[in-house]
Amino acid sequence: MDMRATLLTLGVILILVGLLGQVKAKEIEVGTKNPLARIILGLIGFAFIGVALSDEILPFIIPPTNTPTFTPTVPTAIETPSFSPIMPTDTPTTPSLTPITPSPTPITPTDTPITPSLTPITPTVTPAAGIAEMDIASNDYSYVWFTDGTVSSGTTWDLDQYRTLYSYTLPAGKSPSDIVGMGIACSNDHVYAWYSDGTVTSGNSADLDAYQAPYSYSLP
Repeated sequence: MDMRATLLTLGVILILVGLLGQVKAKEIEVGTKNPLARIILGLIGFAFIGVALSDEILPFIIPPTNTPTFTPTVPTAIETPSFSPIMPTDTPTTPSLTPITPSPTPITPTDTPITPSLTPITPTVTPAAGIAEMDIASNDYSYVWFTDGTVSSGTTWDLDQYRTLYSYTLPAGKSPSDIVGMGIACSNDHVYAWYSDGTVTSGNSADLDAYQAPYSYSLP
Protein backbone atom coordinates (compact mmCIF):
# COMPACT_ATOMS: atom_id res chain seq x y z
CA MET A 1 0.00 0.00 0.00
CA ASP A 2 1.43 3.34 -1.00
CA MET A 3 1.30 6.58 0.98
CA ARG A 4 -1.74 7.92 -0.83
CA ALA A 5 -3.81 4.80 -0.11
CA THR A 6 -2.72 4.87 3.55
CA LEU A 7 -3.79 8.52 3.91
CA LEU A 8 -7.12 7.82 2.25
CA THR A 9 -7.76 4.81 4.54
CA LEU A 10 -6.87 6.71 7.70
CA GLY A 11 -8.91 9.69 6.58
CA VAL A 12 -12.02 7.59 6.01
CA ILE A 13 -11.60 5.79 9.38
CA LEU A 14 -11.22 9.10 11.28
CA ILE A 15 -14.23 10.62 9.55
CA LEU A 16 -16.33 7.55 10.47
CA VAL A 17 -15.12 7.79 14.09
CA GLY A 18 -16.15 11.39 14.11
CA LEU A 19 -19.58 10.52 12.77
CA LEU A 20 -20.33 7.17 14.47
CA GLY A 21 -18.11 7.30 17.56
CA GLN A 22 -16.53 3.84 16.96
CA VAL A 23 -15.15 1.93 13.92
CA LYS A 24 -13.73 -1.60 13.70
CA ALA A 25 -11.65 -2.62 10.70
CA LYS A 26 -10.01 -6.03 10.73
CA GLU A 27 -7.93 -6.09 13.91
CA ILE A 28 -8.15 -2.27 14.45
CA GLU A 29 -10.90 -0.80 16.59
CA VAL A 30 -11.02 2.98 16.98
CA GLY A 31 -13.64 4.85 18.92
CA THR A 32 -14.38 7.57 21.50
CA LYS A 33 -17.43 8.89 23.26
CA ASN A 34 -16.09 12.40 23.72
CA PRO A 35 -17.95 14.72 21.29
CA LEU A 36 -15.05 17.19 21.06
CA ALA A 37 -12.56 14.38 20.31
CA ARG A 38 -14.89 13.02 17.62
CA ILE A 39 -15.02 16.43 15.92
CA ILE A 40 -11.24 16.77 16.00
CA LEU A 41 -10.74 13.27 14.62
CA GLY A 42 -13.22 13.95 11.83
CA LEU A 43 -11.36 17.12 10.86
CA ILE A 44 -8.05 15.27 10.86
CA GLY A 45 -9.63 12.63 8.58
CA PHE A 46 -10.69 15.32 6.12
CA ALA A 47 -7.15 16.68 6.22
CA PHE A 48 -5.63 13.28 5.41
CA ILE A 49 -7.99 12.79 2.45
CA GLY A 50 -7.23 16.30 1.21
CA VAL A 51 -3.49 15.64 1.32
CA ALA A 52 -3.92 12.30 -0.50
CA LEU A 53 -6.02 13.88 -3.24
CA SER A 54 -4.05 17.14 -3.48
CA ASP A 55 -2.45 16.26 -6.83
CA GLU A 56 -5.86 15.59 -8.37
CA ILE A 57 -7.79 18.41 -6.69
CA LEU A 58 -5.36 21.34 -6.98
CA PRO A 59 -5.38 21.51 -10.83
CA PHE A 60 -9.14 22.07 -10.66
CA ILE A 61 -8.83 24.76 -7.95
CA ILE A 62 -5.72 26.59 -9.25
CA PRO A 63 -5.43 26.37 -13.06
CA PRO A 64 -1.87 25.92 -14.37
CA THR A 65 -0.17 28.96 -15.81
CA ASN A 66 2.15 29.01 -18.80
CA THR A 67 5.67 29.64 -17.66
CA PRO A 68 7.49 31.86 -20.16
CA THR A 69 10.66 30.50 -21.56
CA PHE A 70 13.60 32.87 -21.17
CA THR A 71 16.47 32.35 -23.55
CA PRO A 72 19.47 34.46 -22.56
CA THR A 73 21.28 36.24 -25.40
CA VAL A 74 24.97 35.67 -25.17
CA PRO A 75 27.01 38.47 -26.69
CA THR A 76 29.38 37.36 -29.38
CA ALA A 77 32.15 39.65 -28.24
CA ILE A 78 32.88 41.71 -25.18
CA GLU A 79 33.28 45.34 -26.04
CA THR A 80 36.16 47.06 -24.36
CA PRO A 81 35.04 50.42 -22.99
CA SER A 82 37.12 53.38 -24.01
CA PHE A 83 37.53 56.18 -21.47
CA SER A 84 38.45 59.66 -22.61
CA PRO A 85 39.75 61.90 -19.89
CA ILE A 86 37.66 65.01 -19.36
CA MET A 87 39.86 68.09 -19.44
CA PRO A 88 38.60 71.16 -17.65
CA THR A 89 37.72 73.95 -20.05
CA ASP A 90 37.47 76.70 -17.48
CA THR A 91 40.29 79.20 -17.50
CA PRO A 92 41.33 80.18 -13.97
CA THR A 93 40.41 83.76 -13.21
CA THR A 94 43.03 85.90 -11.56
CA PRO A 95 41.32 88.30 -9.15
CA SER A 96 42.24 91.93 -9.66
CA LEU A 97 42.12 93.85 -6.44
CA THR A 98 42.12 97.62 -6.68
CA PRO A 99 43.39 99.17 -3.46
CA ILE A 100 41.04 101.75 -1.96
CA THR A 101 42.83 104.89 -0.91
CA PRO A 102 40.93 106.60 1.90
CA SER A 103 40.37 110.27 1.31
CA PRO A 104 39.34 111.76 4.63
CA THR A 105 37.48 115.01 4.29
CA PRO A 106 38.29 117.43 7.06
CA ILE A 107 35.29 118.50 9.05
CA THR A 108 34.98 122.24 9.20
CA PRO A 109 33.01 123.36 12.22
CA THR A 110 30.02 125.42 11.22
CA ASP A 111 29.23 126.75 14.65
CA THR A 112 29.96 130.41 15.13
CA PRO A 113 31.82 131.02 18.38
CA ILE A 114 29.70 132.84 20.89
CA THR A 115 31.28 135.97 22.28
CA PRO A 116 30.01 136.51 25.80
CA SER A 117 28.43 139.87 26.29
CA LEU A 118 28.77 140.96 29.89
CA THR A 119 26.87 144.01 30.99
CA PRO A 120 28.10 145.50 34.24
CA ILE A 121 25.45 145.63 36.93
CA THR A 122 24.95 149.11 38.29
CA PRO A 123 24.01 149.13 41.97
CA THR A 124 20.48 150.33 42.55
CA VAL A 125 21.44 152.31 45.62
CA THR A 126 23.61 154.79 43.80
CA PRO A 127 22.63 158.39 44.57
CA ALA A 128 22.44 161.01 41.89
CA ALA A 129 25.24 162.93 43.63
CA GLY A 130 28.27 161.89 45.63
CA ILE A 131 28.79 161.27 49.31
CA ALA A 132 28.61 164.35 51.56
CA GLU A 133 29.82 162.61 54.73
CA MET A 134 29.76 159.28 56.59
CA ASP A 135 30.36 157.89 60.10
CA ILE A 136 29.81 154.80 62.31
CA ALA A 137 27.38 154.78 65.26
CA SER A 138 27.87 153.06 68.63
CA ASN A 139 26.07 149.95 67.32
CA ASP A 140 28.56 149.70 64.41
CA TYR A 141 25.93 150.81 61.88
CA SER A 142 27.45 152.86 59.07
CA TYR A 143 25.55 156.00 58.11
CA VAL A 144 26.14 157.75 54.78
CA TRP A 145 24.75 161.14 53.84
CA PHE A 146 24.66 161.94 50.13
CA THR A 147 24.76 165.33 48.41
CA ASP A 148 21.24 164.79 46.96
CA GLY A 149 19.68 165.01 50.47
CA THR A 150 19.34 161.27 51.17
CA VAL A 151 20.90 159.01 53.83
CA SER A 152 21.23 155.22 54.29
CA SER A 153 22.24 152.79 57.07
CA GLY A 154 24.17 149.58 56.66
CA THR A 155 27.59 147.99 56.93
CA THR A 156 30.93 149.18 55.65
CA TRP A 157 30.52 146.89 52.57
CA ASP A 158 26.72 147.24 52.12
CA LEU A 159 25.71 150.84 52.80
CA ASP A 160 21.93 150.25 52.81
CA GLN A 161 21.76 146.76 54.41
CA TYR A 162 19.80 147.97 57.45
CA ARG A 163 17.88 150.88 55.95
CA THR A 164 17.55 152.04 52.35
CA LEU A 165 17.76 155.63 51.20
CA TYR A 166 15.62 158.12 53.09
CA SER A 167 15.64 161.95 53.16
CA TYR A 168 17.36 164.14 55.73
CA THR A 169 16.79 167.85 56.51
CA LEU A 170 19.23 170.68 57.22
CA PRO A 171 18.83 173.98 59.04
CA ALA A 172 17.15 176.77 57.12
CA GLY A 173 19.39 178.33 54.51
CA LYS A 174 21.79 175.36 54.46
CA SER A 175 22.39 172.72 51.73
CA PRO A 176 24.39 169.46 51.62
CA SER A 177 27.14 171.29 49.74
CA ASP A 178 27.65 173.50 52.83
CA ILE A 179 28.63 170.51 54.99
CA VAL A 180 32.36 170.32 55.67
CA GLY A 181 32.26 167.48 58.19
CA MET A 182 29.96 165.21 60.24
CA GLY A 183 30.34 162.85 63.21
CA ILE A 184 28.27 160.63 65.51
CA ALA A 185 28.84 160.86 69.28
CA CYS A 186 29.54 157.49 70.87
CA SER A 187 27.84 158.47 74.15
CA ASN A 188 24.36 159.32 72.84
CA ASP A 189 24.53 158.76 69.01
CA HIS A 190 23.80 162.46 68.35
CA VAL A 191 24.74 163.51 64.85
CA TYR A 192 26.90 166.62 64.60
CA ALA A 193 27.30 168.56 61.34
CA TRP A 194 29.80 171.32 60.64
CA TYR A 195 29.16 173.87 57.89
CA SER A 196 31.34 176.12 55.81
CA ASP A 197 29.87 179.26 57.34
CA GLY A 198 31.41 178.44 60.77
CA THR A 199 28.32 176.95 62.38
CA VAL A 200 27.53 173.45 63.75
CA THR A 201 24.27 171.64 64.56
CA SER A 202 23.25 168.57 66.64
CA GLY A 203 20.47 166.18 65.66
CA ASN A 204 19.85 162.67 64.27
CA SER A 205 20.45 161.03 60.92
CA ALA A 206 17.21 162.41 59.39
CA ASP A 207 17.11 165.84 61.07
CA LEU A 208 20.54 167.42 61.48
CA ASP A 209 19.37 170.18 63.90
CA ALA A 210 16.77 168.19 65.85
CA TYR A 211 18.61 168.67 69.18
CA GLN A 212 20.38 172.05 68.70
CA ALA A 213 20.05 174.76 66.08
CA PRO A 214 23.15 176.14 64.36
CA TYR A 215 25.71 177.63 66.69
CA SER A 216 29.19 178.93 66.04
CA TYR A 217 32.37 176.97 66.32
CA SER A 218 35.88 178.31 66.40
CA LEU A 219 38.97 176.99 64.66
CA PRO A 220 42.39 176.70 66.31
